[in-house]
Amino acid sequence: MTCVENALPPRPSSRFESSCCRIPGRENPHLFWIESRLRLGWVAFESETPSTVDLQGGTMSNPITSTLSEESQKIAGDALQASLVDLIDLSLIAKQAHWNVVGSQFRSVHLQLDELVTDSRTFVDEVAERAAAIGVSPDGRAETVAKTASTVGFDEGWQKDGRVVGAIVANLAAVVKALRARIDATESADPVTQDLLIAITARLEQLHWMWQAQQA
Repeated sequence: MTCVENALPPRPSSRFESSCCRIPGRENPHLFWIESRLRLGWVAFESETPSTVDLQGGTMSNPITSTLSEESQKIAGDALQASLVDLIDLSLIAKQAHWNVVGSQFRSVHLQLDELVTDSRTFVDEVAERAAAIGVSPDGRAETVAKTASTVGFDEGWQKDGRVVGAIVANLAAVVKALRARIDATESADPVTQDLLIAITARLEQLHWMWQAQQA
């Protein structure tokens, strides 16, 4: 950190009497000295919390505490992080399909895909904010999603509507299967997180049924 001491007035002593540093509204030299540092961002705040601030990199470590035990936080956090990347990838798959679907059922499939995108993005935000609420930093970076998502993916290029429907069914099934395992894992660790995962799973299973119905 660059020191800005030379740019500031000297700290006044308790016997500071000189009027040369006084300006209207700043008759108290001690207040003037503190305010000067505040304006230049010089003051560093210290506390007894586990928070740390890296002024150069801008990173923070453990600024949010949790009411959960360390073990329960780990279980719930892992479940939420895994669900986050699955839902992000599901939204991306649905959008890719939305752009590339062709065929006689184009319009209905095209619009239905946007419904899936909207639902997935809503769930992404809910899961990420739940993770943050229990003191777990959510990681939705592209690299993390690509490495850890349990989705089955989607082919590049134009895709016939029938193949799109099949791909969406397969991806929904993969995400739901993973969510059900996380529902079991969070039952005792964090019922609040479990409730969220149950609600998401219920909606995705409903969509899985609706997409399957188009294959009949």
